This record gives sequence, C-alpha cells and structure tokens, in this order.
Amino acid sequence: VAPDNSRCPLPTTWPALSPDATCTTLTLTSVTPNLTTTSGGDTIYLTGTSLSQPVPYDCRFGDRTSPATIHNSTTISCTTPAGTAVGPVNLTISYNGTPMTVTTVPFLVTISCPAGSYVNPASGWTHCERCPVGGVCKGGRAMPVSAPGFVSSPVDSAAFLECFRRESCGGNDTCAVGYHGPRCV
Repeated sequence: VAPDNSRCPLPTTWPALSPDATCTTLTLTSVTPNLTTTSGGDTIYLTGTSLSQPVPYDCRFGDRTSPATIHNSTTISCTTPAGTAVGPVNLTISYNGTPMTVTTVPFLVTISCPAGSYVNPASGWTHCERCPVGGVCKGGRAMPVSAPGFVSSPVDSAAFLECFRRESCGGNDTCAVGYHGPRCV
C-alpha cells in the first residue's frame, strides 16, 4: 500500500495507482514454526523485508486469512486459522484480500491427533496412528516419548525397547539414579 493509501499492484514493475505514490516490495523469507494443525490457534512468526507499513495486513494460508501483528520492519506474527485443509499451503501476506508479497513461504497444515495417538511425519502428517507399545502419546502433533520402563529405539523413532530392569528407566528416555547408558543398565 502506498503512503496515500492507494494499492500498489503486483508485480511491482507496474506503476502505482496514484501518480505520487512509491511502491515498496514486500518479501517473506521464513516462518517459525512452519506447521500447524487444522485446529489452528498457533502463533507463527514471519520474517521478510518492508513489513512495517502501517496497514492492516493479513496472513493468507491458502484460502484462509488471519490478522497480522507488525513487530518491526522484518517480523510480523499471526495466529493460524482453524479449518485450513491438511497439506502444504502457500503462506503470503495480503491487504483487503489482495496479495502484497512477491514471495511465499512453505507452510504445512497437519491433523491434530487425540491423546493415545500421534501423527507420523512419514504418513505426510495426514493420519493418526495408535501409540506404540512402550510409548506415551499426548496427542496433537507431538511425537511419542518412552513410557517408564522403556527407552526409544535407536533405529525407529516410533518404537520403544523395554529396559532390562523396568525400574531403571524413568520414561521420556531418562534413567533412574544410578543407571546409565542406552538401556539404563
């Protein structure tokens, strides 16, 4: 948006809609974190250039939008909207529904799994799987962690090995006092 509140069209090689306006190119370079669930509600931070223009930006997640908060010329934040389709989406900045950035950043929307299950990245973040034996699954998009008496497998992040002495493993890959090593011996 130009200083006189006229819109600068994309691409920026086109002239501004007002003769005395100067257009600035907005770019996005990264987003942290770069994923959310279909439930939304996560705060994300976008970095880029020329992001501090005093206009009500929106973050556009495919066909869903969320108001942006400007922090400075290189950082804005948004709360992810609920109901965005599962899968990769192009994340852009818009003003009144019009794209304002010449770049997009990759962003992933995953499902949110109930407690007792987890979403496996190998499935493309689209299916909940039952928590493996020896694991604790909090749900959402959290990966399983080892239950007391078990440790994570060194070859499969979704598998757990029973400790030689169950009392030696405290869960979450920790050993009880006096025990150490990969299987808390």
